[in-house]
Amino acid sequence: MKDGAFYYIAKPFRLDEVRKVVAEAVAKIRLKRENRELREQLEQFRGKVTIITQDPGMQHLLALARQIAPTDCKRDRHW
Repeated sequence: MKDGAFYYIAKPFRLDEVRKVVAEAVAKIRLKRENRELREQLEQFRGKVTIITQDPGMQHLLALARQIAPTDCKRDRHW
C-alpha cells in the first residue's frame, strides 16, 4: 500500500470482488487524469479572460474586481 497500491485482495478472493476493485481503480485513475487535464486547460486561460461591456455599472464592478483580486482572502475575519 505504501508503494501506491490502490487496494489489496485477500486470498481466496471472489471474482465479483476483484471486478468491483478493478472498476473502482479504473474510475479513480480516470478522475485523476481528467482533473490533471482540466487543471492544464485552466492554466491556459489564466489572465486571458476579458469581459467587454459598455454598461457603466458593470465597468465599475469590473474595476473593483481588478482592484481586490490580488488581495489575500485567507485572513481571519471579524464580522
